[in-house]
Amino acid sequence: MPVTPDTILLEPLATHHAEAFWPHAQSDALYAFVPIEQPGSQQELAAWFARLAAGAPAHLNEEWLNWAVRLPEDGAVAGIVQATVMPDGEAELAYLIAPAFWGHGIGRVAVRRMIEWLWHERAVAVLRAVADTRNLRSQALLDALGFVLAGEVASSIRGVPSTDRVYAAQARSVLRRA
Repeated sequence: MPVTPDTILLEPLATHHAEAFWPHAQSDALYAFVPIEQPGSQQELAAWFARLAAGAPAHLNEEWLNWAVRLPEDGAVAGIVQATVMPDGEAELAYLIAPAFWGHGIGRVAVRRMIEWLWHERAVAVLRAVADTRNLRSQALLDALGFVLAGEVASSIRGVPSTDRVYAAQARSVLRRA
């Protein structure tokens, strides 16, 4: 399945995406390196998507942007991409691509398209992303997009200590890459 920007759509995340993503949301591998609890039902997944789609609470003074990564060929939802945009024009990125779609470039294309949108629509210049040190796929994705390692911080996933790698990039640099 060759992946190009034309072979995926980023749609504003909504509760209806839970139905298409539910079969993939049941994979334990999806949650191995992220501090997200696996939903126990399609309704729990829809409720989580609804919370994300509602945006950040006003007191946080940040904007939450969330998109479903849809494959128009068959309507599948391969994952979600997320950006938390700060008032200073910086954004922290996150992404969750289902294991069934790993290794096809979908995450790389989706994150790059999100960065394009953030650059053009929100003037985001500075990007950050975090990847668990054990999540080699996520680190490779960030490397491929031109992010650089900025440091490491102690973390935990479901009470188990871990270490996160913090990556940074300039949106302009990412967008200049082929």
